[in-house]
Amino acid sequence: MSNLIIETVVKVDEETLEVTASTKVRDLAIEKKVFYTGKDVVNLVTDYDIMEILQDHTIANTKRANYNQRATWFFKIKKTTTGKVKEPAKVTTKTQKEAPSPPETKNPPTPAAKNTSTKRSTKPSIRGRMSKIAKNKQVDNDK
Repeated sequence: MSNLIIETVVKVDEETLEVTASTKVRDLAIEKKVFYTGKDVVNLVTDYDIMEILQDHTIANTKRANYNQRATWFFKIKKTTTGKVKEPAKVTTKTQKEAPSPPETKNPPTPAAKNTSTKRSTKPSIRGRMSKIAKNKQVDNDK
């Protein structure tokens, strides 16, 4: 999922363009780590004819390895161009699949009925086993 956000596009002079971009830190470890470089920013700023990257940075959606989430790139552009910023395409992920909802019932189960459906253990309790052993010893001593 592309979370690269172009914040500002400033034309410094006739041949230099300053672009500031940022990304959000991923919330869950299951989300993939994504790294953005100057090439990714060039793909989003399409209305300027960018000749080369003067100052390149790498930003990421993770805080590990001291990656920043915001950076400023400087590009060399052709003279006499006007520009607009292209919005990043939204990508859907497979992790947010909608599970089919179960059919609704008119009478939901009561909490008491829910508790009675639990399976009881077939193993006798420790108290019962100790009592049985004591009775057997008492019977053996009486004989």
